[in-house]
Amino acid sequence: MNTQPKHIIFDFDGVIGDSFEVYSQLIQESFNIKTIEEARQQNILWHSTVPHHTHKYTESKEALDLEVEKRIATGQQAANIGFGLFHGFLDEIEKIDTPYMAIVSSGTKNAMLPALSKTHIKFSHILSFEDHYSKIEKVDMICRDWGVSPKDIYFFTDTKSDVIELENHLDKSKLFGCDWGWHGEKMLLDVLPVTQILYEFNDIHTKVFNQKRV
Repeated sequence: MNTQPKHIIFDFDGVIGDSFEVYSQLIQESFNIKTIEEARQQNILWHSTVPHHTHKYTESKEALDLEVEKRIATGQQAANIGFGLFHGFLDEIEKIDTPYMAIVSSGTKNAMLPALSKTHIKFSHILSFEDHYSKIEKVDMICRDWGVSPKDIYFFTDTKSDVIELENHLDKSKLFGCDWGWHGEKMLLDVLPVTQILYEFNDIHTKVFNQKRV
């Protein structure tokens, strides 16, 4: 029996935070999109290809500072509107016996931290857009602190863009999609096998860690 602690990283929006609608609303307002459905489709589209944030470090400091400023303002708007959490999934995460759990996000701390303060989970790291623009770099920061290789971690996401960015950096067999998130099964099946898609919150035990239902 393997008693080694698991090293687990979660995306935030769509995996832990139920924030799709609030960000779609903000997209509609920011870009003067006519209908909320069009804004939802734009939100989905932006997270379906190679993520733009992987290239941010090639831009000027002034451009990066402006992007951070914009993201922080959007994060504050999202926090002010408010959004829920997937409490059922958080309940399952709490059952995992490991000190090595972290969050990476392309969102900002002012959106995430108020929501996460309502949970009982002690994440060792909560890295946001302000910490780095690339999720690869954020994963590497966490792995250095944990003393493990990126190939050792389990990563949970809900978007194709995360899979596209991370699949060659991690052990892809440890990269899992969450059907309840922004993309869902139909789009996640473009980039992941069905065996690596979680349909129920409890699948983190039965499909990922081969444990009986608890």
